[in-house]
Amino acid sequence: MTNALGIIMGHRELPRRLFPRARLDVDREQVVRDRQSRMSLTQVARKHGISRASVCRIVKELGAEPQMSAAEA
Repeated sequence: MTNALGIIMGHRELPRRLFPRARLDVDREQVVRDRQSRMSLTQVARKHGISRASVCRIVKELGAEPQMSAAEA
């Protein structure tokens, strides 16, 4: 079903996703360990073949943040 504005603007309604996306096939614990070892987001993402956003999401989901030393605090 389309709405009037979409028709006027020449846009069609985008199809909705019928199934949720498949989980990334990546070792989540290793992603977190790499991030905690102070590897950059880009380095971790390239190592595992995922996006930087995925690295952030995985670290956030597992509730782990990079550990800071006393000198950095």
